[in-house]
Amino acid sequence: NLEGADLKGADLKRANLWGSNFSKANLANANLKRSVIQAANLRDANLNSAHLKGVNMDEADLRGTNLQNADVEDASFAGALYNEKTVWPDGFNPIRAGAVFRRD
Repeated sequence: NLEGADLKGADLKRANLWGSNFSKANLANANLKRSVIQAANLRDANLNSAHLKGVNMDEADLRGTNLQNADVEDASFAGALYNEKTVWPDGFNPIRAGAVFRRD
């Protein structure tokens, strides 16, 4: 349980974080390349400018999550939940990526 943790700039590449709770955590500029964050709770987390290349975020809860300027190249978002408060990188299409819109 890493709810509210300050992990700004942390190196978590290739980590298995399946089902972890990162609600309200600060992961700005964190390196999560090729990590598994499937089914994780990232509600209201800050992933601004995070390195998410090749990350598996399938079925993650991204409602209210800030992904602005994040590198999401080759990342997987199948079944991930997002809402009107989720901030995606410019030009990113969450529907095309398989994410599911849910109102709070």
